[in-house]
Amino acid sequence: LFTVGFSILTICTAQTSLYSCNFDTDLASTCGFQSTPGAPTVEITDGIAPSTTPRQPLSDANSILLPTTPNGDYCSFPDSIPPSTWPMYFCQRNSATNYTCSTPSGTGNCVIGKYGLVKVPRAGAFDQTYTTMNNVQTHVEDFQCLSFYYYVTDAALGAKIDIGWSAGAAPFPLTEVKAGPENRWQSHNFTFPSPAPKNYFIWFQMLRDGGSADYSYALDEIKVFDGPCELLTTNIPTTPTSSESMSIAETNSTVGSDVTIGK
Repeated sequence: LFTVGFSILTICTAQTSLYSCNFDTDLASTCGFQSTPGAPTVEITDGIAPSTTPRQPLSDANSILLPTTPNGDYCSFPDSIPPSTWPMYFCQRNSATNYTCSTPSGTGNCVIGKYGLVKVPRAGAFDQTYTTMNNVQTHVEDFQCLSFYYYVTDAALGAKIDIGWSAGAAPFPLTEVKAGPENRWQSHNFTFPSPAPKNYFIWFQMLRDGGSADYSYALDEIKVFDGPCELLTTNIPTTPTSSESMSIAETNSTVGSDVTIGK
C-alpha cells in the first residue's frame, strides 16, 4: 500500500490567483458554466457508493489529498475497505456525512467536498463544451498557470478533454488530457503565454467517438495563477509511515504535466 504524502497546492508569494473553482461553495460566482446546446448540465455532487467498479469519482479531489481525522494520517491506496472488489483510489462513502479510507493507523475520516460531474446521457459519440461563466481576472505576468483535477472513466474510443481559453467567438486550444491506466483522480498543470485580452474564459471540451451511456467526466479544483507553474509549490508533510511522497511542483513544465493521485 502507498500513502498519499502531499497536500493541496499552495501559492508562492510571487503568484496571484486569477480564477478558482472547487465546487464546494458559492457556485454561482465561481463555478458557473455555459455549455453548448443540448449538453447535459454540470452536476455538483459529493460522490456515490457504487456496488461495482466506479464509473465516476466516489469522492472529490480534496478528500484524498488532505489528511484524515482523528490522527492526521493520509489515505493508503489502493484501499481495501469492504465491499471494494477493485483497486480503490477514493474515499469510501458510508453516508452523506461520513467518508472513510484506510490509513497506516487504521480507518480515517476523509474531508467531504464536492466536484463537477458530466454524465454522458446516451450511447454513442459525445462532443460538448463547458465554458466558465466568470472570467479570469486581470493578469500582469507574461505567463500563467492552469491547474486542475480531472477524471475520465476510461481512455477507450478517443475519450479526452480538450482545454483552452476564449475571449469572444474564437476558441484558443491550450492542452488536452486523457484517462490514466487506473480509476482515479488525476492532476494536470499547464503553463501558457498570457492571452492578449486582460479578461478571458476557460473552456473544457469533453469528447469521445462512441461507447455506452455509462460514462462520465469530472473536474475539481480548477485554478489559474499569474506566473508559470514552476512557481507553484506543495506542502509535503513529514510522515514516517509514508512509503512514497510526490511533489506536484517537481513535475510541472511549460508543456503541461499529469500527476496521478495516490500513486
